[in-house]
Amino acid sequence: MLEAMTVFALVALAGVLVPWSRERRAGRRRRAAFDLRALARGGASAAALWALGGCLSPGAPAVEDLPRDVARVQSAVDAYGAARNALPVARPPDDADRITGVPLDMSALYPTFLDPIPSSAFERGGVYRYVLVPLGDGMAVRLADLRIADAVERVQRAVAAFHRATGRLPVAEEKGPDELVIDYGALHLAKPALISPYSGHALGLMLTRDGRVYADYLLDLALLLRAQGAPPAGSTAPAIPDRAGAPEPSPNGPAAPADAGTPGPPAEASGGSGDLRRLFVERTLFVPVASVPYGLEGGEPVLRPDGALR
Repeated sequence: MLEAMTVFALVALAGVLVPWSRERRAGRRRRAAFDLRALARGGASAAALWALGGCLSPGAPAVEDLPRDVARVQSAVDAYGAARNALPVARPPDDADRITGVPLDMSALYPTFLDPIPSSAFERGGVYRYVLVPLGDGMAVRLADLRIADAVERVQRAVAAFHRATGRLPVAEEKGPDELVIDYGALHLAKPALISPYSGHALGLMLTRDGRVYADYLLDLALLLRAQGAPPAGSTAPAIPDRAGAPEPSPNGPAAPADAGTPGPPAEASGGSGDLRRLFVERTLFVPVASVPYGLEGGEPVLRPDGALR
């Protein structure tokens, strides 16, 4: 009798455990399938962000590598021009591009004239867009920092949304007649943590009275001018390579490009009507992304409200 009861109990226990075990295995398989699908979706999203948003890349190449990258691309542009009698750009540069440049078409250079494309380039997931600017008698390769462009675009969208909702601009204070300090609290945004490619100082954003957001390069220009035309000591902007190769970065900042000659004083210093932003193009590797025109007043750089804002 005892043996029969034992057998009955074991059979009953098996009847409970077997379905439970099968359900556990099925649950694990369902969870594993869900995890794999989630991972696949995440991987696809990450790939899309990498392909479409190089400016969102968390890393940036070492400053000392940029002159070599620019020198390689400059050589490729020169070789392309000699072979094709054209520029590797999607459209011809116009006069406005003398400050911010026209984006290079890397697909026109790769792989015949440039292989590999520098890892600092947007096309490789880097944080810089390579551009061409008219300089002297030729075209010079320069860099546009897409992290600055991305921050300006994000804040601009928030400002536009705030204005649509309230009918006013998010102004914390008036810094000058043409420059407003952005109230990031009103926008529910953290202030972008941007670094100037020229001085290594924090780079702020500014707001104009027509609701446009720009990067504020006033401090960089002031430092440049106070150093009597040379970039400030300790500048993070690397030396500009010549066509033959890339020199080691100067500890005192960038040298003048070989194809531009030695820049003289800014046109405003002699009563001209030039744009101080041209100094950035002539004396560093970087174009002033999302910037406004600047002039001189009493020997100090000021915004030029009469200039065309870019």
